[in-house]
Amino acid sequence: MVMWICGRHSPRLLTVEEGGKWRKAVDGRTVVAVSSLGQDMKDSEENKVGSNFKKKSEKSESGIFRSCVGYCQDPKSAIKGTTQQVEIYVRKVFCISKALTQLLLDVDAASQKEEDEQDASGERRTPHVSLDTRLNNRVLDLRTPANQAIFRVRSHIENFFRQYLLALEFDSIHTPKLLARKINGGASVFCLDYIGKDASLAQSAQLHKQMAISSGFTKVFDIGTYFRSERSSTNRHLTEFVTLNVEMELKYHYNEVMDLVDGLFADIFMQVNQSCANQLDAIAKQYPFEPLKFLPNTLRISFERGVQMHEESGEKIEVHFVGSKLRETDMKNDITVEPRRV
Repeated sequence: MVMWICGRHSPRLLTVEEGGKWRKAVDGRTVVAVSSLGQDMKDSEENKVGSNFKKKSEKSESGIFRSCVGYCQDPKSAIKGTTQQVEIYVRKVFCISKALTQLLLDVDAASQKEEDEQDASGERRTPHVSLDTRLNNRVLDLRTPANQAIFRVRSHIENFFRQYLLALEFDSIHTPKLLARKINGGASVFCLDYIGKDASLAQSAQLHKQMAISSGFTKVFDIGTYFRSERSSTNRHLTEFVTLNVEMELKYHYNEVMDLVDGLFADIFMQVNQSCANQLDAIAKQYPFEPLKFLPNTLRISFERGVQMHEESGEKIEVHFVGSKLRETDMKNDITVEPRRV
């Protein structure tokens, strides 16, 4: 039986679980494309390749993609590294994409945390990978376990955000990113030519969310990318960013917004801890952090109690109000007040 194997890993013997998948895939067929099965295979010390093939491939550089032709067959002698007696007899190996002998970024070095790069005397054991080097070679940098885990956690957070709001009967909308003119204040915009007309990139979804509420949608949310033309001399700046936006009409009191935000964040934090444990461990190995601590129900205090707490700490606060006089019920019940404070 002829088999085509695609991937960056060398062909090897199969474990019990993998052997079962391959047997099922190739049973009764003459030629089988098994690239998807190859992606499921993981490196293991118990899995070895034939000595002749190993001699030819042991000098291969990291990052090379290969295509192999071989036979799926029962081994002539018992395999000691696995209980599943299935092996692939490689006949031909093709180089699909050859990597540079010296990569611009060492993935192993980029996976190390800062403390592990130095020994007791302060000498570096592995080369330090700067942020500029990472960003200039982002494709290689994203191969590190920590970076891949970060992307997967972000994907989960977006899904948790969406599922929580959908369960509360929110509607998902997509607001425009290319606008005819500047419609949001407070930040500079990226201006561009739109087929002979002036246009700009959206700074936020605020206006369009409010338009949706005015149109009869009582609860909406938007996940999208926005742009702000803010000058910066750093490598990390917010000219382009992703936002999770929520807009809803208030039926009785603005505490409804506090209830929503309280439940939303607590649910996201809880689900991240439960569903992303492996990703969090991978991130912590390179970027150590303390586990996030949070209350299922966020602590709330009244404005009056907040002022009292400041005064008890020895800090005297004088609050002057412009406009309507603050009502006593607002002082006792609300964390914020409507009149402007000076």
